[in-house]
Amino acid sequence: MNQVSKKTDSGIPPGPSPRKEKLPLPFRSILHPTDLAPERMNAFYHALLFSLTSRCQLDILNITSPTYSQEASPFPSIRKTLVDWKKIPPGDVTTDVCDLGIIPRKMSTTGSLIPTVVEAMKREAYDLLVLSTHNYKTRSKSFVGSKAEIIARRSEIATLFIPCDCPGFIQPDSGEVTLKRILMPVAENPHPQLAVSKLSALLQQLALTHCEVVLLFIGKPQKFPRLQLTGMVGVQWLQLCRRGSLTETILEFSEGWNPDLVVMPTSSNLKSEGSVFASQTERVLRDCHCPLLALPVR
Repeated sequence: MNQVSKKTDSGIPPGPSPRKEKLPLPFRSILHPTDLAPERMNAFYHALLFSLTSRCQLDILNITSPTYSQEASPFPSIRKTLVDWKKIPPGDVTTDVCDLGIIPRKMSTTGSLIPTVVEAMKREAYDLLVLSTHNYKTRSKSFVGSKAEIIARRSEIATLFIPCDCPGFIQPDSGEVTLKRILMPVAENPHPQLAVSKLSALLQQLALTHCEVVLLFIGKPQKFPRLQLTGMVGVQWLQLCRRGSLTETILEFSEGWNPDLVVMPTSSNLKSEGSVFASQTERVLRDCHCPLLALPVR
């Protein structure tokens, strides 16, 4: 069984060793809104991977503007991608994508992005949203709220952001998962246990050969939240305690450690402009330049 490593500036109270257990599949239904632009393909690959590992429904929603007159790009081929990833054999018509547990649906609609996605989420019980975000390196630090952030703030479900200028942690040609370093900032409030459990379920399905998860706490070591961690081969949980400003410390550590994914437990009050999601997660998203998974804690 893996042990929890403690890396602290001033010590963290001992916590329980990870427990080995079979976890439920992390997601049941995924929505991936897109305009089918080539720079959105990385987000598609991540949505497909999460659907594959969760054996769940994947809805790809193509949204075009009413004033868009050019011919729409074709939907990405789920079957061809899975053949490239060697998940199904080429040319074998008897092997269906659904045999892998994926239930794909491709839908097209015309309208404004934000209300269209919000309406889609009202009709279906999605529990993961996969969104492509802007290239923030070309935007000023004062830039506030992309459409992806606004949608996620209103959805109140888990949201995976894939920056357009970031390759992410999936090799498009092979489907290989290059997820080696995960940063999860934790706090007393909201308590991160539900987010940790969801991440554990995802990592168990990915079956990574080697991955470090740093649980970064900003505050006094004795205040580090007590967590139940799941032991699994290839995953090492590391607890780290730091002092300083919350967002700046997260970004400083991220810049030095260069994680492949940042996981942010968020408050349940995502609709509020002053919520934890709006003030912290969006700032980290803009400045860390890697995929970010926001996991609401209810």
